[in-house]
Amino acid sequence: MSVSSMKKVTFLLYKEEKEGFLEKLQKDAFVHISNIREKDIAEEFPDLVSEQEYTDRDGEKKLAELERALHFLEKFENKGGVLSSFIDLKIVLSPEQYAEIIKSLDTDLIQKANEIEHNISEIHSKISSLNTNKDNLLPWIKVNALISSIKSTDKIYIDVGFVKKQDEKILEDAFSNFDVDFEIVYQDTEKQGIIAICSRDESGEVRNILSRFEFEPVDIGDIDKTPREAISDIERKIFTLKEEEGKLIKRAKKIAKERDKFLVYYDYLTSHLQRERVLNNAIETETIFIIEGWFKKKDEERLKDFLKKFEYVDAHISEPEPNEEYPVEMENKPAFRPFEVITELYGLPRRFEFDPSPLMSIFFALFFAFCLTDAGYGIVLIILGLFLLKKIPGGERFLWVLIIGGIFTIFAGALTGGWFGNIDSVFPFLGKFKTKFMWFDPFKDPLKFFFLSLIFAVVQILFGYGIGFMQKIRRKAYLDGIANELSWIVFWLLMFVAIGGKILHKDYLTKAAFLEIIPVVLIIGFSWRSNAAWKQLLKGFYSFYNGFFGFVGDTLSYSRIMALGMVTAGIAMAVNIMVNLVKGFPVVGIILAILIFIGGHLFSIAINTLGAFVHTLRLQYVEFFTKFYEGGGKKFTPFGYAERYTMIRKIESR
Repeated sequence: MSVSSMKKVTFLLYKEEKEGFLEKLQKDAFVHISNIREKDIAEEFPDLVSEQEYTDRDGEKKLAELERALHFLEKFENKGGVLSSFIDLKIVLSPEQYAEIIKSLDTDLIQKANEIEHNISEIHSKISSLNTNKDNLLPWIKVNALISSIKSTDKIYIDVGFVKKQDEKILEDAFSNFDVDFEIVYQDTEKQGIIAICSRDESGEVRNILSRFEFEPVDIGDIDKTPREAISDIERKIFTLKEEEGKLIKRAKKIAKERDKFLVYYDYLTSHLQRERVLNNAIETETIFIIEGWFKKKDEERLKDFLKKFEYVDAHISEPEPNEEYPVEMENKPAFRPFEVITELYGLPRRFEFDPSPLMSIFFALFFAFCLTDAGYGIVLIILGLFLLKKIPGGERFLWVLIIGGIFTIFAGALTGGWFGNIDSVFPFLGKFKTKFMWFDPFKDPLKFFFLSLIFAVVQILFGYGIGFMQKIRRKAYLDGIANELSWIVFWLLMFVAIGGKILHKDYLTKAAFLEIIPVVLIIGFSWRSNAAWKQLLKGFYSFYNGFFGFVGDTLSYSRIMALGMVTAGIAMAVNIMVNLVKGFPVVGIILAILIFIGGHLFSIAINTLGAFVHTLRLQYVEFFTKFYEGGGKKFTPFGYAERYTMIRKIESR
């Protein structure tokens, strides 16, 4: 339950050696590069901080082109099953396979993919423009005249456009005093398409009349074709363009078969760029770079062997300063390692803190199990987790949390009689099996479940106080630890002894109440320190008040374990009731019952597993971690190959 011990290394290398040195350092991936420019030496010697930004412009351009191609090809990729629709699965490769893909990849395909995307984009633009022209012509399709002829001349004025929908008689009356010929050639629920022809002399009056009907003039073009002919011509052009697009899509699909190789190449290019970007964290003179990093103390011999490969690279190894923060890596036994993912979600420990992963692991699995309280669901989680272990590279820790939670859930479900809910109502012959292991029925004895949840609360919260006390003792904050964590442990233990004595009719109350004076005095008098005695006492009283009611509130918060457990049982029971209702239907009854049983319980597993995970997570973060854990450490991330899309198989260093 500790973090890995770290040492600091400062590399001094000639600029001519940087490419080979960084390439091998990245390949070995055991040194975390820190930013030496943030250290005091950079402030003392500002001339050592280069204004140059180190990057590979050509590499950045290639990466941008590749990103564009990947985004385009994604829509033509054949997905690898249902799982890949929800999770970005990484490509697992050996170092040899990785090198072979990079060597054999035809990078010209990237440019071809981008050209295809550009051509398809142009086709879409042309089709969009043609469709706009078609939409503009469709209202005038009944006009049997060349479009170019529907134009005003020196003597004749022609208006083409839309007016607000009117009765044709109203338009006739409006134009009755003028020599106007008009025709309504189109109409919908709101407007009418109209062509009005009059002499040039009367054009002003005609336009004024049209404006009263919210006239919108339309330019339908100037071609020697009728609207119907023009529309047919547009449709032929669109068909030709779509045929061309189809050919381009076929080419794109063919290139998309190589997309996995492009993903490998993406990580390869990113890795190359990272080697350049590392130098932006270094300081330099005219001839050398100074790079600082951290490595695990157990890798010191490995570092020395690594340095033997470079004749002109010097390295200074040192212990961290007393208060110096460094990147951390949690170091646990295999049984507890999966729960590191829970700690990481909250925040990594700092160098002086306990790693809470093993301390929290049993509680997490236990609370998760009693939130779910169904042995059948636990079995499904185990099967699902084992199935996905090889399907989701990099997700092993989370899946093992799911599997361990499933194992605990089997026991919790057996104790509370949960086997796909009340499965004996569907399969009566399972009744004896269900009751054989059952401790209590949550619906018949909910108080037992409630008190069990409170026991979980008291044990974990006091355990959290104990960890906090040990941590303060380790940091030599003796009085702080005694006046806070230890005093609260003693206070509540005495309180429970007194309550237990009352229940058992034993005379513990007087003795416990007398002894309670000791932790109360310590909390009020020394939990806060101040230069003024009255301030210290006031803060002490507040600390006692806050701690007392905070403990009560935290304890009651664990009742969510009971609530979620009963919700799971309730939903499962509802599914089984529906199964019993439909299984008696003639012909289709059994089929419906099977579908409802499987579908209903899968839904119940999904929704209740999510609820159990989230609320168990909350209990750890809010009620447990706050008693002893700060977090906020920086993750130890060795300088290695980029693994956004790929994962290179390597020997586990732990």
